[in-house]
Amino acid sequence: MTHYAKLINGVINFAPNKIKKGDSITYNPTAETLTELGYIPVKFTEEPKTEPGFVAVCTWKEIDGTILQIWHIEETEPSAEELLNILTGETES
Repeated sequence: MTHYAKLINGVINFAPNKIKKGDSITYNPTAETLTELGYIPVKFTEEPKTEPGFVAVCTWKEIDGTILQIWHIEETEPSAEELLNILTGETES
């Protein structure tokens, strides 16, 4: 199943399942209808595996008429408990 969306200021806005045009309502609009309204196909990619202390964060980018899911690996912030352990010199057992 292909998903359609618009990318607005880097934020993905998926197409609705219900489109109202004038007095008519279309449920589950076709790809043609969504394209006419400016929605384009979305390509999802597999989330990369990460090491402990890192997280995969997804962003979206429009490339050649498709919205592509792009992943970046970022270091996570230590939790309050981890910070306390660092400050007190305690280690996990």
